[in-house]
Amino acid sequence: MQHSTRERLIYAARATAAYLVTVVHALITLAAALAAGTYTWQHGHTLPFDTTATAALNGAVAVGVLVAGALGTVPEALVLRLRYAVWGRPLAHCPTCGGLAEPPAEDTTSKETVQ
Repeated sequence: MQHSTRERLIYAARATAAYLVTVVHALITLAAALAAGTYTWQHGHTLPFDTTATAALNGAVAVGVLVAGALGTVPEALVLRLRYAVWGRPLAHCPTCGGLAEPPAEDTTSKETVQ
């Protein structure tokens, strides 16, 4: 089946926008981690029992990694739904595993005929 140029452009635009959702999520995560680490550094917060010369840096890195980990994993289901919605492919809850998955496609190649 041949697709028209218009259909290919629409598909390419949707795919690009869907991937941009992931890129924006990653950029927001990195910006939040940087902001949290900078705040920790500027206010001199350190890790418990850290008496090294780089205690403030260690505290800033630890907080930045924790924030990046939280923002990278917690809203992932929302980012996945948004990415698939932009792509034009719906997601539904899987009845067997309870996770998000594409609904099963209807079988249009069946040999049965309607009588």
